[in-house]
Amino acid sequence: MKNLQTDLNKGLVHKSLYSTLLPLVLLPAILIFSGCQSTNDYLSGASTSANKITHSISHLPEAPAGYKWQIIDNMSDEFNGTSLDSSKWNDSISTWKGRHPARFLPKNVKVVNGNLALNTSTYAEDSDGYTMGGAAVSGKHSAIYGYFEARVKASKTKMSTTFWLHSDTSDNSGTGCNTAHTTEIDILEAIGGWPERFWTDVMHSNTHYKGRELVDGKCQGAKYISQGVKHDAKVNLSDDFHTYAAWWVTPNKVKFYFDNQLTGTVDLDNPQDPVPFNSEMSLRMVSETYTWQEKLIKNIEGDDEPYPTEQELDDESINTILYDYVRSYQLVAID
Repeated sequence: MKNLQTDLNKGLVHKSLYSTLLPLVLLPAILIFSGCQSTNDYLSGASTSANKITHSISHLPEAPAGYKWQIIDNMSDEFNGTSLDSSKWNDSISTWKGRHPARFLPKNVKVVNGNLALNTSTYAEDSDGYTMGGAAVSGKHSAIYGYFEARVKASKTKMSTTFWLHSDTSDNSGTGCNTAHTTEIDILEAIGGWPERFWTDVMHSNTHYKGRELVDGKCQGAKYISQGVKHDAKVNLSDDFHTYAAWWVTPNKVKFYFDNQLTGTVDLDNPQDPVPFNSEMSLRMVSETYTWQEKLIKNIEGDDEPYPTEQELDDESINTILYDYVRSYQLVAID
């Protein structure tokens, strides 16, 4: 009971803005200890869209008496149209062009055959030093706490396949440098074309607390506080679709899932912030490059290319991430 009470206390969001969300913080914390999966199928619907999304949610944790899981429609998509739904998504990230050498290109974002497709491409070097094309989709709406999942088939190049949450504004920004921060929950990171299975077969899930600190009188970014889990699927994640999910339970707890099975729990611990993950976050789906690829490839015998070749960038048989759907849920009281 002591641990439960601690979770509940930490789950109390300290800002009046979120006081109405208290039940959403308390209830998931209670559910942690139920250890149950729902045996009933529910139909969940959104109240904000004419095209209401409905489907079975029997794989979600069982909702407590008086509550149910409900789809967050403006953070969910079945991608059954012919173009990206501009009421829900951007085909770029306004604050980020991409990590070198890959630049996010809107032309590499498509909706085809019932999937969101993010592909790579060749790209003539520009004045910013980018030399290849990636892709990014960012959500226009955000939530605090909930269950977020996507059914994804990774690409098979040396550019990443990702699905994650990120706060769009700094939390506690008006309370001083040492308390301002942003947050990120990486549900999936994989590289389907990497020469070692550590990145092709493994679901990498992480949390990042991005704080600020005073250095020589200037407020600047501090070292991230990062905690995560890894799940070895024992298959290349580019071979088929799999479901990747995170249950953001409280400001101090996130649970990760692969094909509806729990892979691990992260207890978010920050000695300077008792409620570290208490900012609203939006979804992102991204194909990007990492600077560490250049260092890591040097330790791999027989391969000296850290990034996709020009041929691989334009090879439609390997260069595309497919997202069958993205679904987000919240707990709501039953009328």
